[in-house]
Amino acid sequence: MKRYQTLLLLTVFIILSISTFYTVAAHANKPNFLLKKISGNEKEVQDIKFPAYYQRDNQINYSLSITSAGSKYMGEGSLFTTPRPGEDEHPSWYRHNETQYPRFMRGKTDTLGFYEDKRIIAYVHSQYKGLKGFDIDILHKKSRKSETIRIKIPNLSERSYLSVWDVQKFGNQLKIVADANSGIHVYSILLPEKKLSGDDLIASRSDTGKYKVDPIPMSETTENVPSGIVAFHEEKVDNEGIAKTGDAYVYQLNTRKRQKLQLPKDFPVNQVDELFYYYNNKSVYISASVKNGLRVTEYDAENGLLKHDSTLHFQHPDKGSGMMVKIKNGKAFVLIPNNFEEKTNLFYIFDMSNGNKLYSGKIIQDGGGDQWKFIQAVNFTIN
Repeated sequence: MKRYQTLLLLTVFIILSISTFYTVAAHANKPNFLLKKISGNEKEVQDIKFPAYYQRDNQINYSLSITSAGSKYMGEGSLFTTPRPGEDEHPSWYRHNETQYPRFMRGKTDTLGFYEDKRIIAYVHSQYKGLKGFDIDILHKKSRKSETIRIKIPNLSERSYLSVWDVQKFGNQLKIVADANSGIHVYSILLPEKKLSGDDLIASRSDTGKYKVDPIPMSETTENVPSGIVAFHEEKVDNEGIAKTGDAYVYQLNTRKRQKLQLPKDFPVNQVDELFYYYNNKSVYISASVKNGLRVTEYDAENGLLKHDSTLHFQHPDKGSGMMVKIKNGKAFVLIPNNFEEKTNLFYIFDMSNGNKLYSGKIIQDGGGDQWKFIQAVNFTIN
């Protein structure tokens, strides 16, 4: 028996060794990329990653992740160290909870479905089989015990769907913001009684004949912590399929009050593809690409009044730049992806309180390997 165990271990070792050899060899000629500083403080980008793809010729693409320290290709390393697609995109709070509560976090990948405070972590996901409603998994941090509450939502058709936007908690009541066929609902759940206590429709999906109106969520910068509000905007699509933006709103989950945000009259609301929406528990940000940079407006989340309106100045292509903007912790992060004309991906960070540029950089090839034909950062994550 011992002889067979030794043979089995030797076979596994040989397979893993060959696997590692071919994996390393396959990546031997791939170039290394990094984000190189042009100006500013290098510490501003130490926790930022750029999911990207690299093209060696017209037929071969490679997925990788780029930082200021270098790049890492998907599938690089041994069988046990190969990163999963999207693994680097998880925020730091999610990875922390994976480490602290691995059993509870297993299989829970939708970051919009989480709520967390000092006592509990709640995760809400839709039921796709059987009853139409939600499964609510709750972890009690002190005892590390978990429970599941199943909530049925009445008056939903067979074709109905529920997509979770946000989860908040007030006292013993859980608020679930979800997209259903008719529009955006806020479902109130009494946790001690484990039952549905309210259903508020806060934004309707409609067809006026001239326009189809679709409510779209703004991106929340603090997904798993209490914020007290949900922010959204409306997109109007005409009969020719051309999208135009509509109004933007803030809904107070506790008071059930909806407020419309008044944009400046000269704000370029028709630039649908280059408008960016973000909010946290204190502010709502609406920004737009303009000729000489990025125009940013900030609104008070409590009363919906305009607090700040300024332009962050930098150079970018006037059209088709595919600019990506994220706003977090009082800073604006701007990525100008490769546009095939210039082999570069530009990245900027601004202090929104004064408009000062904190950092500028670009993605370059560093070191040996094949000469790259095309590299594009497709997004970026901020931890």
